[in-house]
Amino acid sequence: MRCTLNSELFIHGKNFSPAAVFVGYIFLAVGAVALFTNPLIALLPIGTGIFFCFSLSGTEVDLEGGRIREYVRVFWTRQGDWKELEHYPHMAVTRKTLSYTTTSYYSNQSVVNSDKVYDVCLLSVNHHKRITLCRYPTVERAKEAAQELSQRFDRQFTSFNPAGSSASRRRR
Repeated sequence: MRCTLNSELFIHGKNFSPAAVFVGYIFLAVGAVALFTNPLIALLPIGTGIFFCFSLSGTEVDLEGGRIREYVRVFWTRQGDWKELEHYPHMAVTRKTLSYTTTSYYSNQSVVNSDKVYDVCLLSVNHHKRITLCRYPTVERAKEAAQELSQRFDRQFTSFNPAGSSASRRRR
C-alpha cells in the first residue's frame, strides 16, 4: 500500500472493499455493453461502476491557510470538512489492522483477509483526536515518513500515548 504525495494531497486508497470495487468493474462492463443497445439505460450501471471503482479517501493539507481535512473523492470532487491545523501539534506512527470478510452463501464459509499497516497521524494535544496522513506496510518506512513530514509541517514527532479521561480513572 503506497501513500502518494502530490503537493499537500495524501491519497490513502480506495474507499470500498476489494469485493465492492470488483462489483463496480462488473457494473462498468454491463454499462459498456448496454451503451450499444440503449445509451440512456446504460448511464445507471456506468455511474454506479464509476462510484464504486474510483471513489478514494485521503487527506488534504493547506499549509498556507493553516487547515487540514480528511476527504472522500466521489466523481472527481473532494468532500470533507476543514479543521484548523494548529489543533494538531503532534505527529506519531500508529498501527492499524485492515480486514475484509468475504462470505459464501452456498458453503456457509467466510474468509477474513487482514493486513497490519502503520499510519502517520497528526494528533491533538491530548492524542484523543487524530488525522491520518499516510499509510505504510512497514514501521520503518512509516517512521522515516513521519520524521520527514514532522519537519516539513513543523510538528513534534512523539509516540502515540493518549491521556486517560477522568471517567476512565474513576472506573479503575
